[in-house]
Amino acid sequence: MKFRNPPNLFVITLAFILFSLALPAMTVELTRDNASKPIVFLKGPPVPIKVKYQGKEYEICKRDPNTNKLIPKTHFTCGTGFIVGYHNQTYLVTAKHLAQKTSIAWSATISGPNDLAVTFPFTDFTGYTKDLPWVTHPLADVGVLCLADDSKYCRSGMVSRFDISVFVRTAMAPAREKALTIVGFPLALGVRQKISPLTKETKAASGLYEISKGASTITVFFLSDPGIQGYSGSPVFAFPVEMAVPGATVRVGPRQTQCYGLVSATLSDKTGGKLAQVVPSSQVYETILRAHEHKKEKKDGAQPSSPANRARRRR
Repeated sequence: MKFRNPPNLFVITLAFILFSLALPAMTVELTRDNASKPIVFLKGPPVPIKVKYQGKEYEICKRDPNTNKLIPKTHFTCGTGFIVGYHNQTYLVTAKHLAQKTSIAWSATISGPNDLAVTFPFTDFTGYTKDLPWVTHPLADVGVLCLADDSKYCRSGMVSRFDISVFVRTAMAPAREKALTIVGFPLALGVRQKISPLTKETKAASGLYEISKGASTITVFFLSDPGIQGYSGSPVFAFPVEMAVPGATVRVGPRQTQCYGLVSATLSDKTGGKLAQVVPSSQVYETILRAHEHKKEKKDGAQPSSPANRARRRR
């Protein structure tokens, strides 16, 4: 085919660039192979280790024998979060107890090109330079942060997101025979030059269970395996299982990947017995909706609505 007036190459290139910039962040169709893409390693700054002795608080230090200089012994807090897309907004989801510890001094590490670990300071990752406007569930251990559209992370072209449809929206625990997978960064493992979140296969050890927390009661379910430090905030998935049969490959279990909850804590006793505690995904879903409504109200300059009004809007 010949053009009477061949299009200008510069115009075509410019149009392509503008089109590429307008593309939304990639929403991942969840499979066992790519479930690690939207998983985020969250890490706090080093802080001195402190102990109490005879009613006073002391910092633990190491002394350099050559210079007699005291070097504070430090530790850091870390955990797992994941990215969710909803109505063209990007949300960071994690456990509330971890979210409440975060500040702009933290960092976030994601999966970049060729699974290279790419670390953003929290100011660049979230787009906020002062307070972080976390939205938390009033009872459940869930925190959600709407990332600013103009944050360096959101403009990096490296955003992978779970679609909100992955969450089981009914308050329920998975069947005990269903295979479940936790994806996260226990003990800060899986974050080196390349990023590789660890997966842990497990099953539900209970149905929905109500436990007391102060004056309130929270709803959770337990897993048959113990939790590990750093798994807090990790999603718990049920993946379809593919089986080869003569002439075809069939899926066993759910047709699509489902998220049943978020790892919250570990229940333990003096004998060493432990169970991982999980927040049902219906409460994660509710908190994302709360964060989305908070974002809309802030953008419109409206006063925050009451829980009753929010319930009416959802209906």
